[in-house]
Amino acid sequence: MMNITILKDLLVFFLIFFPLKYNLWKKISKIFFFIHFWFFLANKLEDQENNIVLYVLFRAVSHFEEQYKRFPGIHDEEVETDIPLLKKSVIAILSALGINSNPIKDEYIHEM
Repeated sequence: MMNITILKDLLVFFLIFFPLKYNLWKKISKIFFFIHFWFFLANKLEDQENNIVLYVLFRAVSHFEEQYKRFPGIHDEEVETDIPLLKKSVIAILSALGINSNPIKDEYIHEM
């Protein structure tokens, strides 16, 4: 998390020594928030027992439902065919969040 501390220090430095218009600072703070959230999410996804994994999985189920107009595994005969489709939804959600790898274990995807 040292990178976040450096970013915070730089933001405070520029805020004090280079006064800018409010809208520009608003954009900078949004960028800073996104970077901070991305580091937080990437660190929390490494810990598989964290609730952030469930958050990503529930978002993936929602993405699956939007694409296929049904929930994964709703019919017993479709469970095995839905697992790769749900995995694709997990990858899509993670890539939308800026994470290019899939750190979520397959057993969690199978449980959904």
